[in-house]
Amino acid sequence: MGHRRRSVLFAVFLAVLMIAFATTAHGNSAVGEAGGPGNPTEIGVDEKEMVSDPKAEATAKRPLVIAHRGASGGVAPENTMAAFERAVEMGADMIELDVHATKDGQIVVIHDAVLDRTTTGSVRGGSVVWRTLEEIKTLDAGSWKGAEFAGGEKVPTLHEVLSTFKGRTKVLIEIKAKGIEDKVVEIIRETKTEDDVIIQSFDVEAVRRCRNLLPQVPAGVLFSAPLLFGKSSFGEKVISTALDVNADFVAVDQGGESRRSWLVWLERMGLGGYLSGL
Repeated sequence: MGHRRRSVLFAVFLAVLMIAFATTAHGNSAVGEAGGPGNPTEIGVDEKEMVSDPKAEATAKRPLVIAHRGASGGVAPENTMAAFERAVEMGADMIELDVHATKDGQIVVIHDAVLDRTTTGSVRGGSVVWRTLEEIKTLDAGSWKGAEFAGGEKVPTLHEVLSTFKGRTKVLIEIKAKGIEDKVVEIIRETKTEDDVIIQSFDVEAVRRCRNLLPQVPAGVLFSAPLLFGKSSFGEKVISTALDVNADFVAVDQGGESRRSWLVWLERMGLGGYLSGL
Protein backbone atom coordinates (compact mmCIF):
# COMPACT_ATOMS: atom_id res chain seq x y z
CA MET A 1 0.00 0.00 0.00
CA GLY A 2 2.89 2.36 0.78
CA HIS A 3 4.34 1.94 -2.71
CA ARG A 4 0.89 2.37 -4.23
CA ARG A 5 0.25 5.62 -2.40
CA ARG A 6 3.72 6.94 -3.27
CA SER A 7 2.97 6.27 -6.94
CA VAL A 8 -0.30 8.14 -6.69
CA LEU A 9 1.31 11.02 -4.83
CA PHE A 10 3.98 11.34 -7.50
CA ALA A 11 1.42 11.13 -10.32
CA VAL A 12 -0.84 13.80 -8.86
CA PHE A 13 2.13 15.95 -7.83
CA LEU A 14 3.23 15.93 -11.46
CA ALA A 15 -0.24 16.90 -12.64
CA VAL A 16 -0.52 19.74 -10.12
CA LEU A 17 2.93 21.05 -11.05
CA MET A 18 1.90 21.11 -14.68
CA ILE A 19 -1.21 23.09 -13.81
CA ALA A 20 0.74 25.55 -11.71
CA PHE A 21 3.54 26.29 -14.17
CA ALA A 22 2.18 25.70 -17.68
CA THR A 23 1.58 29.10 -19.23
CA THR A 24 2.08 28.34 -22.87
CA ALA A 25 0.21 25.91 -25.10
CA HIS A 26 1.89 22.58 -25.86
CA GLY A 27 2.30 21.81 -29.58
CA ASN A 28 0.15 19.04 -31.02
CA SER A 29 -1.19 17.63 -34.26
CA ALA A 30 -4.59 16.62 -33.03
CA VAL A 31 -7.97 16.93 -34.64
CA GLY A 32 -10.07 19.91 -33.55
CA GLU A 33 -9.55 23.53 -32.57
CA ALA A 34 -9.87 25.63 -29.43
CA GLY A 35 -12.94 27.75 -29.05
CA GLY A 36 -16.40 27.26 -30.53
CA PRO A 37 -18.44 24.12 -30.24
CA GLY A 38 -15.49 21.96 -31.29
CA ASN A 39 -13.50 22.64 -28.10
CA PRO A 40 -9.91 21.57 -27.55
CA THR A 41 -8.27 18.43 -28.83
CA GLU A 42 -7.12 15.84 -26.33
CA ILE A 43 -3.78 14.10 -26.62
CA GLY A 44 -2.49 11.32 -24.38
CA VAL A 45 -0.34 8.27 -23.86
CA ASP A 46 -2.08 4.89 -23.72
CA GLU A 47 -0.99 2.56 -20.94
CA LYS A 48 -1.67 -0.44 -23.23
CA GLU A 49 1.01 0.75 -25.63
CA MET A 50 3.74 0.70 -22.98
CA VAL A 51 5.02 -2.76 -23.91
CA SER A 52 8.19 -4.24 -25.31
CA ASP A 53 6.97 -4.70 -28.89
CA PRO A 54 9.20 -2.50 -31.15
CA LYS A 55 6.28 -1.21 -33.19
CA ALA A 56 4.31 -0.35 -30.05
CA GLU A 57 7.38 1.33 -28.54
CA ALA A 58 7.70 3.53 -31.61
CA THR A 59 4.05 4.53 -31.28
CA ALA A 60 4.44 5.19 -27.57
CA LYS A 61 7.15 7.77 -28.28
CA ARG A 62 4.49 10.10 -29.57
CA PRO A 63 1.31 11.14 -27.78
CA LEU A 64 -1.96 9.62 -28.86
CA VAL A 65 -4.23 11.85 -30.91
CA ILE A 66 -7.72 11.86 -29.42
CA ALA A 67 -10.36 13.61 -31.51
CA HIS A 68 -12.43 15.65 -29.07
CA ARG A 69 -16.08 15.11 -30.04
CA GLY A 70 -14.73 13.77 -33.31
CA ALA A 71 -13.12 16.00 -35.92
CA SER A 72 -15.15 18.87 -34.56
CA GLY A 73 -12.91 21.90 -34.91
CA GLY A 74 -13.74 23.55 -38.21
CA VAL A 75 -14.20 20.16 -39.91
CA ALA A 76 -17.55 18.61 -39.00
CA PRO A 77 -20.38 19.14 -36.47
CA GLU A 78 -19.35 17.81 -33.08
CA ASN A 79 -20.49 14.43 -31.78
CA THR A 80 -21.92 13.34 -35.13
CA MET A 81 -21.14 10.35 -37.31
CA ALA A 82 -19.58 12.73 -39.83
CA ALA A 83 -17.18 14.05 -37.19
CA PHE A 84 -16.23 10.54 -36.06
CA GLU A 85 -15.72 9.25 -39.61
CA ARG A 86 -13.59 12.24 -40.48
CA ALA A 87 -11.48 11.75 -37.34
CA VAL A 88 -10.74 8.16 -38.32
CA GLU A 89 -9.89 9.24 -41.87
CA MET A 90 -7.48 11.85 -40.49
CA GLY A 91 -5.67 9.20 -38.47
CA ALA A 92 -6.85 9.92 -34.93
CA ASP A 93 -5.97 7.14 -32.50
CA MET A 94 -9.17 7.57 -30.54
CA ILE A 95 -12.44 9.48 -30.66
CA GLU A 96 -13.97 11.15 -27.62
CA LEU A 97 -17.70 11.64 -27.13
CA ASP A 98 -20.29 12.65 -24.51
CA VAL A 99 -23.50 10.86 -23.54
CA HIS A 100 -26.89 11.77 -22.10
CA ALA A 101 -30.15 9.84 -21.71
CA THR A 102 -33.42 10.61 -23.50
CA LYS A 103 -36.90 10.66 -21.96
CA ASP A 104 -37.36 7.00 -22.91
CA GLY A 105 -34.00 5.95 -21.52
CA GLN A 106 -31.97 5.77 -24.72
CA ILE A 107 -28.30 6.83 -24.56
CA VAL A 108 -27.49 9.50 -27.13
CA VAL A 109 -24.23 11.17 -28.07
CA ILE A 110 -24.41 14.89 -27.37
CA HIS A 111 -22.38 17.22 -25.18
CA ASP A 112 -24.99 19.60 -23.79
CA ALA A 113 -27.96 18.69 -21.64
CA VAL A 114 -30.05 20.87 -23.95
CA LEU A 115 -30.59 20.54 -27.69
CA ASP A 116 -30.61 24.09 -29.03
CA ARG A 117 -26.85 24.72 -29.45
CA THR A 118 -26.02 21.82 -31.76
CA THR A 119 -29.41 20.87 -33.20
CA THR A 120 -32.54 22.54 -34.51
CA GLY A 121 -34.24 21.89 -31.17
CA SER A 122 -35.77 24.93 -29.48
CA VAL A 123 -34.59 26.54 -26.26
CA ARG A 124 -37.99 26.04 -24.62
CA GLY A 125 -38.47 22.38 -23.79
CA GLY A 126 -35.16 21.59 -25.41
CA SER A 127 -33.59 19.37 -22.77
CA VAL A 128 -32.40 15.97 -23.96
CA VAL A 129 -34.10 14.21 -21.06
CA TRP A 130 -37.46 15.79 -21.97
CA ARG A 131 -37.51 14.32 -25.48
CA THR A 132 -37.81 10.74 -26.71
CA LEU A 133 -35.25 9.27 -29.07
CA GLU A 134 -37.78 9.40 -31.90
CA GLU A 135 -38.30 13.12 -31.32
CA ILE A 136 -34.58 13.83 -31.12
CA LYS A 137 -33.95 11.90 -34.33
CA THR A 138 -36.18 14.38 -36.20
CA LEU A 139 -33.75 17.20 -35.40
CA ASP A 140 -30.97 18.41 -37.67
CA ALA A 141 -27.61 18.13 -35.90
CA GLY A 142 -25.45 19.47 -38.72
CA SER A 143 -26.79 22.67 -40.23
CA TRP A 144 -25.34 24.87 -37.46
CA LYS A 145 -21.88 23.87 -38.70
CA GLY A 146 -22.51 24.56 -42.37
CA ALA A 147 -24.88 24.10 -45.27
CA GLU A 148 -23.03 20.98 -46.41
CA PHE A 149 -24.16 19.19 -43.25
CA ALA A 150 -27.77 20.41 -43.28
CA GLY A 151 -30.31 17.62 -43.02
CA GLY A 152 -27.76 14.85 -43.20
CA GLU A 153 -26.61 14.63 -39.60
CA LYS A 154 -28.69 13.36 -36.70
CA VAL A 155 -27.89 12.93 -33.02
CA PRO A 156 -26.42 9.39 -32.92
CA THR A 157 -27.00 6.85 -30.20
CA LEU A 158 -24.08 5.36 -28.32
CA HIS A 159 -25.06 1.97 -29.71
CA GLU A 160 -24.80 3.29 -33.27
CA VAL A 161 -21.36 4.78 -32.68
CA LEU A 162 -19.88 1.74 -30.94
CA SER A 163 -21.32 -0.63 -33.53
CA THR A 164 -20.02 1.46 -36.42
CA PHE A 165 -16.50 2.00 -35.11
CA LYS A 166 -15.92 -1.33 -33.40
CA GLY A 167 -12.44 -2.51 -34.37
CA ARG A 168 -11.72 0.73 -36.25
CA THR A 169 -10.77 3.01 -33.39
CA LYS A 170 -10.88 3.37 -29.60
CA VAL A 171 -13.70 5.36 -28.04
CA LEU A 172 -13.38 7.57 -24.95
CA ILE A 173 -16.85 7.92 -23.41
CA GLU A 174 -17.58 10.80 -21.07
CA ILE A 175 -20.70 10.24 -18.96
CA LYS A 176 -22.46 13.58 -18.58
CA ALA A 177 -25.81 12.74 -16.98
CA LYS A 178 -26.35 11.16 -13.58
CA GLY A 179 -27.71 7.67 -13.18
CA ILE A 180 -27.06 6.40 -16.71
CA GLU A 181 -24.03 4.20 -15.95
CA ASP A 182 -25.96 0.92 -16.09
CA LYS A 183 -27.35 1.79 -19.52
CA VAL A 184 -23.91 2.73 -20.82
CA VAL A 185 -22.43 -0.53 -19.52
CA GLU A 186 -25.31 -2.49 -21.07
CA ILE A 187 -24.58 -0.97 -24.48
CA ILE A 188 -20.86 -1.71 -24.19
CA ARG A 189 -21.68 -5.32 -23.42
CA GLU A 190 -24.27 -5.57 -26.21
CA THR A 191 -21.80 -4.27 -28.78
CA LYS A 192 -18.96 -6.37 -27.30
CA THR A 193 -16.68 -3.33 -27.23
CA GLU A 194 -15.18 -3.81 -23.77
CA ASP A 195 -11.70 -3.80 -25.32
CA ASP A 196 -12.41 -0.71 -27.41
CA VAL A 197 -13.66 1.81 -24.85
CA ILE A 198 -12.49 3.95 -21.94
CA ILE A 199 -14.90 5.68 -19.56
CA GLN A 200 -14.51 9.01 -17.80
CA SER A 201 -16.71 11.39 -15.85
CA PHE A 202 -16.73 14.31 -13.44
CA ASP A 203 -19.30 12.29 -11.49
CA VAL A 204 -17.31 10.20 -9.00
CA GLU A 205 -20.19 7.82 -8.36
CA ALA A 206 -20.57 7.16 -12.08
CA VAL A 207 -16.92 6.13 -12.26
CA ARG A 208 -17.28 3.96 -9.16
CA ARG A 209 -20.30 2.20 -10.66
CA CYS A 210 -18.56 1.57 -13.97
CA ARG A 211 -15.45 0.23 -12.24
CA ASN A 212 -17.66 -2.22 -10.33
CA LEU A 213 -19.69 -3.32 -13.35
CA LEU A 214 -16.86 -3.40 -15.90
CA PRO A 215 -13.58 -3.78 -14.01
CA GLN A 216 -11.77 -4.68 -17.24
CA VAL A 217 -12.62 -1.31 -18.84
CA PRO A 218 -10.35 1.62 -17.89
CA ALA A 219 -12.24 4.40 -16.10
CA GLY A 220 -11.12 7.73 -14.69
CA VAL A 221 -12.28 10.74 -12.73
CA LEU A 222 -12.26 14.27 -14.16
CA PHE A 223 -11.56 17.30 -11.98
CA SER A 224 -11.78 21.04 -12.50
CA ALA A 225 -8.80 22.77 -10.94
CA PRO A 226 -9.77 25.35 -8.27
CA LEU A 227 -9.33 28.92 -9.42
CA LEU A 228 -9.41 30.71 -6.05
CA PHE A 229 -10.27 28.54 -3.08
CA GLY A 230 -9.23 25.01 -2.21
CA LYS A 231 -5.88 24.97 -4.00
CA SER A 232 -3.95 23.84 -0.92
CA SER A 233 -6.08 20.71 -0.48
CA PHE A 234 -6.68 19.99 -4.15
CA GLY A 235 -3.89 17.41 -4.53
CA GLU A 236 -5.09 15.53 -1.47
CA LYS A 237 -8.64 15.51 -2.86
CA VAL A 238 -7.49 14.06 -6.19
CA ILE A 239 -5.44 11.35 -4.48
CA SER A 240 -8.14 10.29 -2.03
CA THR A 241 -10.83 10.24 -4.72
CA ALA A 242 -8.73 8.18 -7.13
CA LEU A 243 -7.94 5.65 -4.42
CA ASP A 244 -11.53 5.53 -3.22
CA VAL A 245 -13.01 4.64 -6.61
CA ASN A 246 -10.01 2.61 -7.80
CA ALA A 247 -9.65 4.89 -10.82
CA ASP A 248 -7.27 4.03 -13.64
CA PHE A 249 -6.52 7.69 -14.23
CA VAL A 250 -7.41 11.22 -13.23
CA ALA A 251 -7.68 14.24 -15.49
CA VAL A 252 -7.37 17.80 -14.23
CA ASP A 253 -9.00 20.54 -16.27
CA GLN A 254 -7.44 23.92 -15.65
CA GLY A 255 -10.20 25.70 -17.55
CA GLY A 256 -9.89 29.31 -18.55
CA GLU A 257 -9.65 30.74 -22.05
CA SER A 258 -6.81 28.45 -23.14
CA ARG A 259 -8.43 25.45 -21.39
CA ARG A 260 -5.87 22.75 -20.76
CA SER A 261 -6.25 19.31 -19.24
CA TRP A 262 -3.65 16.93 -17.87
CA LEU A 263 -4.44 13.29 -17.53
CA VAL A 264 -2.30 10.96 -15.46
CA TRP A 265 -2.66 7.25 -16.13
CA LEU A 266 -2.36 5.50 -12.81
CA GLU A 267 -2.28 1.92 -14.14
CA ARG A 268 -4.03 0.67 -11.03
CA MET A 269 -2.25 3.46 -9.11
CA GLY A 270 1.13 3.37 -10.90
CA LEU A 271 2.31 6.32 -13.02
CA GLY A 272 1.89 5.60 -16.72
CA GLY A 273 1.75 8.85 -18.69
CA TYR A 274 -0.26 11.99 -19.22
CA LEU A 275 -2.76 13.55 -21.55
CA SER A 276 -2.86 17.19 -22.53
CA GLY A 277 -5.82 18.85 -24.18
CA LEU A 278 -5.31 22.28 -25.72
